[in-house]
Amino acid sequence: MGFDENDVVILWCGRLVPEKRPDIFCKVIRKLHERKIPFKALVVGQGPVEAEVKNLPNTVFAGWMSGDELSTAYASCDIFLFPSAVETFGNVT
Repeated sequence: MGFDENDVVILWCGRLVPEKRPDIFCKVIRKLHERKIPFKALVVGQGPVEAEVKNLPNTVFAGWMSGDELSTAYASCDIFLFPSAVETFGNVT
């Protein structure tokens, strides 16, 4: 993933669509950056709001992942940020 052992990694994983509230994720990442709080963000997923999250500071955009690759992404994070207001089927584990 390209993170150092001491990096604090924030993960958002899911479909990158408005109902998953990317605005909340983006606001959190920008605030942390403005306050000079050390972190790295990892975004896993695909969707129409990709451009918005690709331009966030300290953020790695990984695109779609599955299987062992997705397991590694989860294991690499310290914080799982799940801003979705609606989760009909709850596939995130």
